[in-house]
Amino acid sequence: MTSGRNTTPVPTLAKGPRGDLALHKWLIENALNEARANRDTLRQTIFREQLENLNKTNKGGRVELTESELDDANVYLWEYQPKPIKILKPLESRKASGGLDESANSDFAKAVEDVVEGQVGRGFVYMGTTPHVFKMLGLPDTKVRIRELTMQKVMGEFLGIEKGDHSNLHNIEPDVLKLLPQQLNDPIAVFKSRSDEEVYVVLTELKERKLKTGQNEPVIAALRLVNNRSGIEILNIASVYGRSRSQIKTAIEEKTTLYWNKQKGQLFLNTERLQLPWDFTSDADLLKLNIKTENDLRQYSASDDAQNILESRSDRYQRRV
Repeated sequence: MTSGRNTTPVPTLAKGPRGDLALHKWLIENALNEARANRDTLRQTIFREQLENLNKTNKGGRVELTESELDDANVYLWEYQPKPIKILKPLESRKASGGLDESANSDFAKAVEDVVEGQVGRGFVYMGTTPHVFKMLGLPDTKVRIRELTMQKVMGEFLGIEKGDHSNLHNIEPDVLKLLPQQLNDPIAVFKSRSDEEVYVVLTELKERKLKTGQNEPVIAALRLVNNRSGIEILNIASVYGRSRSQIKTAIEEKTTLYWNKQKGQLFLNTERLQLPWDFTSDADLLKLNIKTENDLRQYSASDDAQNILESRSDRYQRRV
């Protein structure tokens, strides 16, 4: 045990399946606590689902965890070395590099709270500017926004509101929705819509619990490039909702993938137990399919930041002259 983690006391174990179940629950509960401490949203979702499965087993169900899932939790609890917590800067200090404001007191986070309290307007909430990943894919460096009514729609089932004029309601929890800027800045994948060339579909690490099935489905965000009243292009977040494993698998197999984070993507495929006809960890396969990865994004971000700094310095110099 190399990490020195503080865990809850190991329970007194009975012999047989009941003792195994108690030990497995202890392991997953502590792995979940570790994920919470690390602010690891994806692992929190994974371990929370596994704990629910174990509770079903305890109530007479037949759902059990695989050896691979137990090994993964064990490694995460005892061997995972958490990264230093990233201190989020306010949007003003991040304008040079662009991206969405991830801070807890952002306009978007405040708007989520307003919607929860029933204060819903008909305007837009501006979240920042185009993240690097989308600029790398050819989208313009512009403002990113979401309608207040869209925010109400995606949280509608959780809030218990009537459908009203909304086409449908979703069950995204407020604390989950607040993580959307972070997820759009660093997504699992980006796809191009087959039906609308102006729409980009973003696969995130977030989950939506479907009320009808009780299943946690991967959350996607649909971004549409639109023109505002002045004719300026704006990135509009049209919707945020969970999609089934089969729908995600179809999107990947349709070869509309533009960007794939290999590390996050492999964890996603393992967690969702999706098998694909090609290897998304293979640089050769990704290159053949013309899919950008986090390595490309890292290089692009460094280059773009440097260019923005040079332009900023040039502007200041010209103003002085």
